[in-house]
Amino acid sequence: MVNTSSTWFAALITITMLLGYELGLVLVQRRGTARLARSAHASLREQWFAAISEQTGSEILAVQTLRNSLMSATMTASTGRSATRRTS
Repeated sequence: MVNTSSTWFAALITITMLLGYELGLVLVQRRGTARLARSAHASLREQWFAAISEQTGSEILAVQTLRNSLMSATMTASTGRSATRRTS
């Protein structure tokens, strides 16, 4: 039988580590926005949107690009999930 106090302690440690990590990311992002991948990607998306918006007739290109990006992320996530799944 599992000790409930140790389970709660492990959960508390996990949440504390997660919050510490997120706080560290916020502090790094405030110092320099290009230092984190999520900030750099957000900036690239804004630049891409501005470039696509300036060109008339590129709406289909924008939709196809977004669809391809979503499909790529979905395939990557499902492949990662399949690779980490236990076989019984």
